Amino acid sequence: MAPAAGIIGLRVLEGAFPPAECQPSDEPLTRVLNALDWILDHGAALGVAAVNMSFMLVPTDGSPALHSEPCAGFADLSRRIVDLWRLGILPVAASGSSGLAGVTIPACIPGVVSVGAVYDAVLTGQENSACPGDPSAPDRVWCRSSTFPFLTVLAPGARILWDAFVNAGVGAPGGGSGTSAAAPHVSGAIAALRGQGGVEDDRPECTLARIVRTGVRVVDHRTGQSVPRLDLAAAAGTRPNFIGDCNHDRIVTSAELTRSARILLGILALSHWPPLDADGDGIPTIDELISAVNFRLYRCPLPPVVAI
Repeated sequence: MAPAAGIIGLRVLEGAFPPAECQPSDEPLTRVLNALDWILDHGAALGVAAVNMSFMLVPTDGSPALHSEPCAGFADLSRRIVDLWRLGILPVAASGSSGLAGVTIPACIPGVVSVGAVYDAVLTGQENSACPGDPSAPDRVWCRSSTFPFLTVLAPGARILWDAFVNAGVGAPGGGSGTSAAAPHVSGAIAALRGQGGVEDDRPECTLARIVRTGVRVVDHRTGQSVPRLDLAAAAGTRPNFIGDCNHDRIVTSAELTRSARILLGILALSHWPPLDADGDGIPTIDELISAVNFRLYRCPLPPVVAI
């Protein structure tokens, strides 16, 4: 997805499969919180674009591990998710592999980009051992992919090759299936859209909106729910909204107009669209800025989307 991206590995699991967080314990949550704190302290300096969380947390207080609606009661984790957004870092999590029973923690935390899995190809025999008898086909939702009405996006998760991880004692040779394999596709897409050669100064909600709006609509055969499946090529072909009206509230601040002008003049990274200097004289006028803003507000074919 993003071959030039760097990866920072912060260990929050222990042991081999099944991972330790599948057992009731306070330690995994503490390790996750500590890892997120490290990202909050160092992520901006390191240019972190996304945090990938391909794991589940099991509460020790008897509260449900699976959720059919946004989870509440996880104040420490929720606060860090909000802080990541404030730093411009998108938190991404696997929805879980419990089918229709509900979505796992942290994917159910408000503000987390939750990722379900689809088949990437037709699988036969042992390749589809996790879902025996389930017909596989590209863009068919994987039989065990956890879902709920507010699932953010789908990505390939069955069957994903991961030979590179076998040397680390994780996973079986050849590969496997799961939403934990789907989530990194979305994290990689975010890195590709926002990293070097992408749009480094794009706002996180704009990046997420580009992914959601351009995704291929896939109907979950189990529920009838339509969810966008990641299409990085389509997302990369869209233009970021430099005027900062990602939620289409039709409110554009003077700071956003100034930012647009700075992009045009080369002070910031990119000068794409909308054209803020219509006559090409190198000086964007108020009329040209207003014209560009109006074009973006009233002629954009993409529907509104709420990211957080």
